[in-house]
Amino acid sequence: MLKTKTLIIIISLLAMLLMIFPNITYAKSIEVDDSVKVATGVINPDDYKPNSPTNEDANALVSRANGVIGVIRVVGVVVAVATIIIMGIKYMIGSVSERAEYKKTMIPYLIGAILFFGLTQIIGLIYDITTETLN
Repeated sequence: MLKTKTLIIIISLLAMLLMIFPNITYAKSIEVDDSVKVATGVINPDDYKPNSPTNEDANALVSRANGVIGVIRVVGVVVAVATIIIMGIKYMIGSVSERAEYKKTMIPYLIGAILFFGLTQIIGLIYDITTETLN
């Protein structure tokens, strides 16, 4: 057990030492032409400055996010309705003791369903308000 702990400590210390070194890559100097610059000695990742995102990039991101949010809403509604139907059928067919048990499990479910429906509607309302004011 002591050897295992010692080995883990040594490996952790070596990993920490490797993280201390600067983030620089050394590469062979190659020049293709003036438009394409390939490694000229030392490459520092901090020198890379990407362009600012454009409105087209933002619109593409928003349209994809709307699709994902729409799918999450639909799946959530389908799952919630199917679950409440199953729980309702079990409640109607169950005995008195089973009904008492279902009442205990139904309260957290109803709270979760209300939160899910409420939060998605609030988020949708905020989105609608902000897009109307921006346009």
